[in-house]
Amino acid sequence: MQYFSKTIIEVQQNTLKRVDFIVEKAKFFLQYSTQLNNRQQKVLLRVFEAGYTGFIGGLSSEKYTKIAKTSSSTATTNLKDLVDKGILTKRNFKKYSF
Repeated sequence: MQYFSKTIIEVQQNTLKRVDFIVEKAKFFLQYSTQLNNRQQKVLLRVFEAGYTGFIGGLSSEKYTKIAKTSSSTATTNLKDLVDKGILTKRNFKKYSF
């Protein structure tokens, strides 16, 4: 009985995290959608697909290039724009995060 109770509580907590994440995602796109170009929207949607656990390994310009199917210079420019808008922060030399 204790096992099932613990499992139910864990599932409820996980569900609440998912719901909170979905609500925050919706708020984010309501706030920023008009400020993002199509490539930025595509990449950020892909990042959000990772869910509340996060985008593994962070977002590099190399990953951005592959997701957006764009050049590395465009990826760097778009990432800098996202940092300038306060959407991403630069974690280290190559990685970005929310």
